Amino acid sequence: MLGWSWLFEPYKWQFDAEARDDVAAVAFDGVCLRNKCDSDAQLGYLLVQRFAKVMLARLQSVRMRMLDIYGPGTRS
Repeated sequence: MLGWSWLFEPYKWQFDAEARDDVAAVAFDGVCLRNKCDSDAQLGYLLVQRFAKVMLARLQSVRMRMLDIYGPGTRS
């Protein structure tokens, strides 16, 4: 999953990515998908739930990398 800026205001792309190998990707129309989530609360809830799991895993990964670099016992 790449990008969730379509889901949260201000709906602007914040990050870049680069593929190291060939990729098959699917793109969605963010405005259309937000409108569908607004009209179907269950769909919106399920999407946010799934995105939140991915976001949590990525934040935890970044935290571990930051601890490796700046954590206790490291010198600057």
